[in-house]
Amino acid sequence: MELGKLYEEVCLSDKALKIYRNGIQIYTTLKPDQKKGLESIYSKVSTRVAKLICSDGNISESNINEAEYLFKEGITADPQNADTWYRLGDFILKAGKPDDAISYLQKAETLAPKKEYIPHKIAQAHLKKGDSDQALKIYETIPLYKRTPYILHGMAQCLLKNGKLKDGAYYLHMAAQREPDKWYHHRDLGLVLADLGDRDQAINFLDRANQLYKKEKGEDFAKILAKIEELKEMPKGESVIFEKLNAPITTISYGVVIKYNSEKGFGFIKDNNDGKNVFFHISKIKNQIIPKTGLNVKFAREIGEKGPQASKVWVISRH
Repeated sequence: MELGKLYEEVCLSDKALKIYRNGIQIYTTLKPDQKKGLESIYSKVSTRVAKLICSDGNISESNINEAEYLFKEGITADPQNADTWYRLGDFILKAGKPDDAISYLQKAETLAPKKEYIPHKIAQAHLKKGDSDQALKIYETIPLYKRTPYILHGMAQCLLKNGKLKDGAYYLHMAAQREPDKWYHHRDLGLVLADLGDRDQAINFLDRANQLYKKEKGEDFAKILAKIEELKEMPKGESVIFEKLNAPITTISYGVVIKYNSEKGFGFIKDNNDGKNVFFHISKIKNQIIPKTGLNVKFAREIGEKGPQASKVWVISRH
């Protein structure tokens, strides 16, 4: 399996597939007592093959059938692995079978109830079915501090489907604030603002979306540029004002304590994601552990009056 991973890292997927398939063939020839202790590895190899054969854009029906079989093999070998259930559900959803996808994803959620990306995917399956109300209900069960940008974007999708353009724009705006380098947040926000008649803000967000897209893809997004030109011919319209949240939306991050003042009981964590310094107070640390410089932590990050702050801090290990 490790050799296969190395081939994947250097983009030699054909060789990786050959290694993985050899491993699968060897496993299937083993006697039941010889398979003991190898089930987890077989499950992971089966899942990796399934992902690889459907990784390009030209997915044949035979590849889809083989991938589904291998995902199910992975589940049979290691039925308590929530990630394998999730991968199968995600795959089935992409194959256009949302009802089947929901059943697999719900099993994954049962095994890993604290993983917010699983209900997100279940909500997306309901959206694909056209049930935006049920999708939104699922999103609303996710705690505020776990509503990451992609979840905010998903909530916006539900609201827009229900015709609530301003509410949808609000959540897209929050997603763009939280993840300013993702072009699709800006694009979707710009399009909604255009529908709301806010020409100037729509142009600004669409222009930003195109800049980010060009940086990532190396070329302009033709449809975005066409929309900008169309908007320039429209009247200015009324500006949409984004009010502050009633409650802070937080995200879970990881970082290292870089400073702590024991006399005043506060310090700063350097966020591994963006390198920013996040304020924390001793009262927010779980299990009353005294923080020290170099401590690895997980924390709930939110925006306070004076910038980013941690509302909860969990100690992981020393740096």
